[in-house]
Amino acid sequence: SNARSSNDTACDGSAVDRLLDDRWELVVLSAHARTEPPDLGAALRRVGRRRELELAAVAGGGGMEVTGKVTVLDSATALKHLIALVGGEALYEAALGTYDLSLAYLVGTHSAMDPGEFVADLKRLQDIESEPLRRADVDARLGRWPSCVENLLRGGDIAGACEVAERRRLFPHALAALSESLVVEGLASPKESAIEVRREVTRAYAAFLSRERRHEDAAVALLSVGESRAALDEYREAVAWRPALALAARLGLSQNEQASIAEEICEVLELTDPSSAAIVAAQHLGDVDRAVGSLTRAREWRESARVAYLHDRADLVETVVAPCAAEAAQGVLSEATELPSRLDKYLTRLRDLSTRREAMRRAIDAGSEAWRGDRPGGDDDDAASEAPSLASGVSGMSAYTDRTAGARTATSHARSGVPSTQGGRKPTRKQRRGKKAGAGLRAGGPTEERDLAAHLASGAVAGSLGDPRALEEIGELTELLVSLGHAEDAAALQRAVSDAVAALESAREEARLRGEALNREAAAAADNEEAVVDATKVSVGAHAASKEVQTAAAQWKWAALRGSNAR
Repeated sequence: SNARSSNDTACDGSAVDRLLDDRWELVVLSAHARTEPPDLGAALRRVGRRRELELAAVAGGGGMEVTGKVTVLDSATALKHLIALVGGEALYEAALGTYDLSLAYLVGTHSAMDPGEFVADLKRLQDIESEPLRRADVDARLGRWPSCVENLLRGGDIAGACEVAERRRLFPHALAALSESLVVEGLASPKESAIEVRREVTRAYAAFLSRERRHEDAAVALLSVGESRAALDEYREAVAWRPALALAARLGLSQNEQASIAEEICEVLELTDPSSAAIVAAQHLGDVDRAVGSLTRAREWRESARVAYLHDRADLVETVVAPCAAEAAQGVLSEATELPSRLDKYLTRLRDLSTRREAMRRAIDAGSEAWRGDRPGGDDDDAASEAPSLASGVSGMSAYTDRTAGARTATSHARSGVPSTQGGRKPTRKQRRGKKAGAGLRAGGPTEERDLAAHLASGAVAGSLGDPRALEEIGELTELLVSLGHAEDAAALQRAVSDAVAALESAREEARLRGEALNREAAAAADNEEAVVDATKVSVGAHAASKEVQTAAAQWKWAALRGSNAR
């Protein structure tokens, strides 16, 4: 590192601007070649200066300017010194990087390169009349893509610059270069260079963004160069309804054209964002029926009633909102009624796994004591004899499917995914997905108890009732039912949801405690065996927080309905 530091210091800021005598000139060249990263360009420029002075001396234009009194080092010797340090091909590439074709030819002739390898190449470059395009060709060869884009722009090859910018994702660099008053050959004036070229590059950039489905970014790029109509098309493609409709009005489009754009956007929003579709339908299309229907699909019960009454369409509350609310209430009631039994099934399995694991541990401890010969008595014989049946029972029962163990066994050989000796069988789609994404909860698996505890603690078993806005939507639904004269139905719905939420919280707490116990046991085992705790342990806090069920209080909504919750 000290040698590297001294080399860098020797070369920083061109430590010597004037050519030196033979001994110290070779030292400077070596320092340039050995610095990190190597600065072969600087070394070659010194050689090129020496070569120019030699030619000038031959032509009678003066002698070489050196610090010593006697000069015996010539450019050929200096070049051979560099070739010996870095190799002929590497030095030839570096010489091309200086854009000095005569210097590259000089390197080629003094190295072991075949003239057929570089003479034709240099001739092709020499035939390129435009200096920026010649430099761009060299940059492309050396992989200097930012510089290649800049030189292509300078040479007036806008299409080539855009092609390289797209392939190397350098459009921002190209636009930044244009903003720095880059002069383009072949244009009438700097103003034309600053406006027309930038517009063309920006269009190409917007097309690139559009192909990558970044339509809003493409629209902003087009707006920056005054391409408002093209930007509107990109906003429509992105279904960005607010800027699209605002820009359509700004452009002064006719009412029919604006309505056509709103209709097109509304059709897409009805499939992806019914709430926004309702706004477009009501405010830009004047279609109240369509707006109320979209709001009911979005479960925006309050807003659906408000919009209906706002436009004097009370009939829509009876004909559209009420039937949808009844259907939604039935679905929520069915899910809330079924959730406690599902939770009980999972908890029963979790407790059974815990019991079996404890029995297995006792059996193993009893066997270990018997092996050591210090078994205290016969009390653990039952536990030891119980172990085989427990082990087979865990893998034979599935708590997560309705299929029996016998049925699964009967088809196991017929549908085996084990490859044969004749080249093997490709795994099924289900097997591939299981390998990639994990098989989920699997009865009898080695981590079943741990996975089941994590699943319950996360609240994932709650289904749609675990969504962040679920209780808020159900609250609006019960409010609507009461306003429509169905207070008893609303009370029954709230009672069922409250019971489901209470059962969910109880199950999550039990699963959390079981997970913490498993973590403590795993940590103790790791300490005893001086091993790292298995990474699959239940991260109850983080996992549960990632899908937190919004259940601040079991009595979560309308006080007027709480009296009927008591049994």
